[in-house]
Amino acid sequence: MSDNLEVGAKFGTQGMMALTGAVLLPTRDADAPGISVGAMRTMDMESGLSVNNWLQATLLEGYHADGIGLNLLIEPTKALGDNLTGCDLLVGTSTDSIGDNLGIDLEPNIDVTLNEKSVINAGTTIGIVGDAKQDDVGLVVTLVAAL
Repeated sequence: MSDNLEVGAKFGTQGMMALTGAVLLPTRDADAPGISVGAMRTMDMESGLSVNNWLQATLLEGYHADGIGLNLLIEPTKALGDNLTGCDLLVGTSTDSIGDNLGIDLEPNIDVTLNEKSVINAGTTIGIVGDAKQDDVGLVVTLVAAL
């Protein structure tokens, strides 16, 4: 189980683009903070699928002991009524040693709409390949609220 709490924000810049930022706060036995910044873009496909892309850089020891973390998330999504389902592919590495720190994880999830301004994202994470893939199966639950 992670001993960190991540608090972040997403700011829409235009149409289908956004900038992201987050702070990783250590809790319990963890003592290393982290900072992340990123850019997102959504593309609508003719098939009715949308594809979210997110390029993220992570800084400080809470994310990576050495170097700057680089992550690319590719998430095809499909609307099912008011809810969205997706199966993210996360490719991550760090500038310390790009090839040695490569990891690819699969992250199937669903967005459940609570109301006009709130969504719960729930899913799992599974390491697929690479030295830096996620070792254990993880569970993710996130509350997304518009202000």
